[in-house]
Amino acid sequence: MENSRKQNLRERSRRLLLDVFRIAGMFPKHAANGLSSRMRNSCVGILANIIRGCYKDMGDETARFFSLSIGSLNELEYSIQMAHRLGVLPDADYLYLIGETDAIEHLLAFFMRQRN
Repeated sequence: MENSRKQNLRERSRRLLLDVFRIAGMFPKHAANGLSSRMRNSCVGILANIIRGCYKDMGDETARFFSLSIGSLNELEYSIQMAHRLGVLPDADYLYLIGETDAIEHLLAFFMRQRN
C-alpha cells in the first residue's frame, strides 16, 4: 500500500511539473522571465526532493526531503496565486494547479505522519 502511495506521489509531482512548464510557457513575455522561471524551479525542487525522500527508509532523512518539498510547494502556491492576481493565469489553470499542490501536500503530510 505504501509503495503505491509513494508511486502516486511521484507521479502527481511529475505531472504537476509538466503541467506547470506547459502553462507557464504560455505566459506573456513580460511575465515569462521572473514568475514562470520561479514556478518551474519550485516544481523541479518539489519532484527532486520527493524522489530523494521516497528512496529512504522513512527516517529523519526522508522527513527532511519531504519537508523541503513542502517548502517548495508553498513557494509554488504563492507564485500561482501571484500569476492569477496579475491576470496571466486563467481561472481554470489556477484552480487545477492549486488543487494539485494541495493533493501533493496532503500526501506528503501523510508520509510524515507515518514516520511518527
